[in-house]
Amino acid sequence: MRQMTEMKMRGDVAMGFDQHKVSHHFRLTSGGGSIEVSAKNDNDAESRQQIRDHLRRISHKFADGVFTGPIATHAQVPPGVTVMRARKARISYTYEETPTGARVVIATSDGTALKAVHCVLKYQIREHDTGDSSQLGSEPVEARTWNGLRISAGRPGSPQFTPKALTFEDTHETGRERGWKIATFVSSRTLCRRRSSKFW
Repeated sequence: MRQMTEMKMRGDVAMGFDQHKVSHHFRLTSGGGSIEVSAKNDNDAESRQQIRDHLRRISHKFADGVFTGPIATHAQVPPGVTVMRARKARISYTYEETPTGARVVIATSDGTALKAVHCVLKYQIREHDTGDSSQLGSEPVEARTWNGLRISAGRPGSPQFTPKALTFEDTHETGRERGWKIATFVSSRTLCRRRSSKFW
């Protein structure tokens, strides 16, 4: 608990926003992965802008092989960073805005760089205790809030099954939202509840 508190205090400074007001998610994909940060409160415009400023900035810094932010936050060099620095020319970082924040999509076709990217993302999952899966999955397309719960959506047909997150599968037709399948998991393998609902 103390270690997490200290990390969040360092993160407040390194990232430029209150860690208690945001949620972090790290996804692994076959071609790399993503770093996503969202404001917990949809009406928190200040945190949303701070998140976007930070992720836009690190997308450029990471491309240049500069990882001072994560190093400052965790008070150590995350495993995999040294290789990502050395192979920076073989890794791309794409900044994208989301309704409540932003993400950086990381991609590479280099096998050694890919292993390093996955190593860094797994480290972040553990350090931030996000509950995200350390297995390969699909890139999330958005996150919403429903009754105070953060709900992360995977691409149609490939929901993110993670231990601590509500996930849903898009079942809409021709761009119109017609309903969502909700799945709550108590572990990455055990299904606790599944149902369909039109709650927005």
